[in-house]
Amino acid sequence: MSTEFTKTQKRTPRSSQRGRARKPGARPLTLPALRARETRQRILDAARTVFTREGYGQAAVEAIVVEAGISRGAFYHHFAGKEELLRVLLDDHLRGEMMELRELGRGWSVREIIEAVVAYQIEHLRSHLKGDLSLEFWAEAAREEWVRDLVADFHRRARDGFATMLRLGQATGAIRSDLNSEAAATLLLALFEGVSVLQMLDPDEFAAEQLSEEWASLIERLILTQGGGDIEAFRVLFSGSTEGVLAPATEDDA
Repeated sequence: MSTEFTKTQKRTPRSSQRGRARKPGARPLTLPALRARETRQRILDAARTVFTREGYGQAAVEAIVVEAGISRGAFYHHFAGKEELLRVLLDDHLRGEMMELRELGRGWSVREIIEAVVAYQIEHLRSHLKGDLSLEFWAEAAREEWVRDLVADFHRRARDGFATMLRLGQATGAIRSDLNSEAAATLLLALFEGVSVLQMLDPDEFAAEQLSEEWASLIERLILTQGGGDIEAFRVLFSGSTEGVLAPATEDDA
C-alpha cells in the first residue's frame, strides 16, 4: 500500500478559480468599470502583502495605499477601512478553501481520497510557512468575534464534509460501521490542525512531507474496513454528495 507522496495534485490557481464568469448576454464592462475593478484588486493584493508583512494590528492604511500605488481617496472610494479589507480577504480565502475541499473527492479509491486530503494539508502548511495570510486570520480570530465566527463556520463545514464522506463510506461498506462519523470527523480535523501548529512552532522537527505516508496510513487504518467494501459505489456517492455540504457560503446562506 506504499504510495509515493512527493507529488501533490495539480490545481487551478485560486485566483482563476475565484474569477466569476460574466453571465451570457450580460453587457461588457465599461472602461471606467474595468479600471475600478483593477484598482479594487490592487488594493486587496496590497492589503494581503501588508497584513502578512506587518500584521493586521500594526498595518496602517497609508502602508496599503503606498503598496498599491494609489491615492487615499481611491482607497476610501472602495473600502471603508482595514476591517472591511480583512472581511473581504477572509471571505475570499475561506471560499477558495471550500472550493478546493470539494475537489478532494475526485479520487478513484478511498486511499486516494485520503492522500488527496493529506496532500491538501501539506500544501497549505507550505503556504503558512512562506507567510500565508492564514496565520493572521487565526490571530484575529482570537481577538475579534466576527473573525472567529467566520473561521468557526469554515471548520464546521469542513467537519461536516468529512462526516458526510465517512457516512457514505459506511453505507457502501468501505468505512467501518462502528465508527462514530461525527466524532471521527472532528478528530481528523483536529489532527490536521494539530500538525499545522507543530510545524509552525518547529518546522525542522515536524516536517509534514516526511510524515505524509504514515499520516495517510494512520487515517486509513482508523476508518477503513478490512474487506474494503464497495469502493466504486463510495467514490460515485462521495463525488456527488458533498457539493451542498462543502459549497462556499453565500449571502443567501446568512
